[in-house]
Amino acid sequence: MKIFNKHGHKIIISVVCYMTLCVLSYGDQVYLKNGRVIEGSILTESAQQITLDIGTGTIDIPASDVLKIERQSVNPPKTKSVENAVDAEDLSSINPRFKWISDEYNKMLKARKELIALHKLNAKKTVVMDKHKKDMWDLRKKQAELERSMKDAEASGKKEELDKLRAEKYSEGNKIELLSMALTISPDLQLANEDQYNADLKKYKRDLKKLSELYEKTLNSAEEAGGLDKQTEESFKRIGRGISSLYGEFKVSKIKFIRLGGDIVVKGLINNQVRVMLKVGESAREVSISKEIADKIGVQTYSNNSPVSAFRSSGNLAHLEFLKLDGMSIKNVECRVKSLSAGSKYDGEFGIGFFRDKIAYIDAPKSEIVFESFNPANK
Repeated sequence: MKIFNKHGHKIIISVVCYMTLCVLSYGDQVYLKNGRVIEGSILTESAQQITLDIGTGTIDIPASDVLKIERQSVNPPKTKSVENAVDAEDLSSINPRFKWISDEYNKMLKARKELIALHKLNAKKTVVMDKHKKDMWDLRKKQAELERSMKDAEASGKKEELDKLRAEKYSEGNKIELLSMALTISPDLQLANEDQYNADLKKYKRDLKKLSELYEKTLNSAEEAGGLDKQTEESFKRIGRGISSLYGEFKVSKIKFIRLGGDIVVKGLINNQVRVMLKVGESAREVSISKEIADKIGVQTYSNNSPVSAFRSSGNLAHLEFLKLDGMSIKNVECRVKSLSAGSKYDGEFGIGFFRDKIAYIDAPKSEIVFESFNPANK
């Protein structure tokens, strides 16, 4: 047009050329509801807005103004990690149930952090308790050796050696007394924490299952109603991927059982020596063996001075180096040694509450005891 001089015309041409180069470099096309088409490279997008690199800078486009998107970028837009919290407002404008699900998912992530913290606390306590128990087993073994040496010294008339052995036994006895106090006081405190952890773990898994079922139901309802636009669908499915990743943090172990009459029974192997038949106690928390089995495998037993409680039953204690139940192997097992009733068909009892860091239940149709443990990927 005549109103443009030659110099101004050159400026317009250079701007048009630059914009053409931008179109060639950035292939995403965002179609707006007002008929405009904006080309560039999508950097990020959510249900609220899209950030587009147009070459000369970036612009934010409200998602409500977008009709459709045609993508040609080599690099996909950046999205939040499925393990990160979801912005509930991203979904609230679309469907109130979507917002509720995103809120619940964020609560699950918070509960996961608390569960991990409690898991770490119990793990530290377990290490200390296991060390106390191992020290106790070693001290009792040493005491038994000292008693044998004392008998030999007495029989040989070696008075000086006998006095020395008595003094050593007295010293070891004091150590045992101190450890006994620690093991008498600490278990109930430790088990109280483990009970809290177990209760929290069961609630977490139960809530996770409910959330997963509601997510699937809501997604199916939305698809039956005509589906979701691409951005909304991606935002919502990120929650689905997050729920799946949380489910993936549960490790499952199983033990096969058999039925004898009305009893559930598992077959076991103790210290790679003796095969046993253990009756399953659904509410029990301990492993127990008969006195006959303890004598057969040659384990040393020692008295339990602590009072019987909801956490502890009567009977002497023994240390099993190894217990194998079907495909599950357990090392360093503290068990009860009990005198079984006459005519008993079993060699002891296995309480499914023995693993207090696991969810345990009986799958009757498959004849399996199932244990689910929480193994978070990012602790």
